[in-house]
Amino acid sequence: MSPEELKTWVAIVIGVVSLAGTAWTFLSHRSRDNSSKLEELQGRVGETEASVKSLAREMEHLPSKEQVHQLELNMTELRGAVTTIGESVRSLRHATENIDDFLRKNKGS
Repeated sequence: MSPEELKTWVAIVIGVVSLAGTAWTFLSHRSRDNSSKLEELQGRVGETEASVKSLAREMEHLPSKEQVHQLELNMTELRGAVTTIGESVRSLRHATENIDDFLRKNKGS
């Protein structure tokens, strides 16, 4: 092998090694960018999971649809009872006023 042929082969090998190094740098740089982005996303997913778990714990303490409906029925029933008591109080007040008026009128007699 002559020195000229050797120079040509060395130049070819150096060119191939250089291209391979450039390709490796390009590909590994992209994967490093992606890995940092993946780590960031994993952190955000972890925060989201914690928030969802917290919301689920809070939702456990809330009444169900049936319980809310039962509360509505009980409140309607209570409203009716309060209305009835109000009517009784009005009639009692009226009777008390009549007795008071009677006693005031007959006090002087």
